Amino acid sequence: MIDARTSLEDLETATRKLLAYCWANDWAGHDPYDALNSRVFTAMPVLDSRLPRLVITQILKRSPINVRSLMLIPKTQNPKAIALFLTGFLKLSSLGAPSREELVRLMIDRLIALRSRETPYWCWGYSFPWQTRTIIVPRAAPNLVCTSFVATALLDVYEQCQEPRCLGMAVSAADYILNSLYWTEGSSVASFSYPLASLRS
Repeated sequence: MIDARTSLEDLETATRKLLAYCWANDWAGHDPYDALNSRVFTAMPVLDSRLPRLVITQILKRSPINVRSLMLIPKTQNPKAIALFLTGFLKLSSLGAPSREELVRLMIDRLIALRSRETPYWCWGYSFPWQTRTIIVPRAAPNLVCTSFVATALLDVYEQCQEPRCLGMAVSAADYILNSLYWTEGSSVASFSYPLASLRS
């Protein structure tokens, strides 16, 4: 039978190791679909079309060996991941140094810095461009998934810490989803645009 105290100590040890790793990497990492961040790819304009983008993305996604360093794909801070960090930190009690409060503030500041800039709303997109079957989605183009995760994390902060700026950003994100992504057709069809606000699917 597993001792509950031992299990808790193992969990705390694993959490501290994970936190140290993420801190050392500046909260940045790779994504299965980040192939188009490759500096090798961007240096070869001949590859910059739909089919090569799809092929390169799928090769890197499915490769059993991580060749991202060879492809000069940098680690990036992904707003969705930062939002998940933020939610996690709110649930942690005592981590020692750096303090929980410092980590929460750091993640909020990161989300502010990573917001999509081409819109008056607070919204977020992925830290890499990506190719769908039909279109190329630019880096940081705001979308429903990233924005929803970030808004949820900001609401969690407001619920626990009563930070007005977090509530303001979350409300603005809700306005973005409602005003830019939500659409209807007649009385029987309602949906959200994805991955771009201009696309109805």
